[in-house]
Amino acid sequence: MGKIIIEDRYSALGIPRPDKDSCDECDATGYIPIQASELNSYACNSPKGRVLVVGQKEEDGTPMPDDGWLFLQCPVCEGTRKKQVVES
Repeated sequence: MGKIIIEDRYSALGIPRPDKDSCDECDATGYIPIQASELNSYACNSPKGRVLVVGQKEEDGTPMPDDGWLFLQCPVCEGTRKKQVVES
């Protein structure tokens, strides 16, 4: 029988698993998946009033298939995967 390999989002992306200092909004991935139809309202409600859409092209530059989902850079940690320290 063959060997079974199980991958989760962290091993698939090659990033460390969350710890106590990780951003809760994006589960320490740095990205948030949203439905394309929710993009405008999400951007308007984001802390800076804008969002960064990532991953819309394959590595060779060809457009990815449109399945209705977009990946945004996390507006809370800005892609760092770490909790933001609020200075008072």
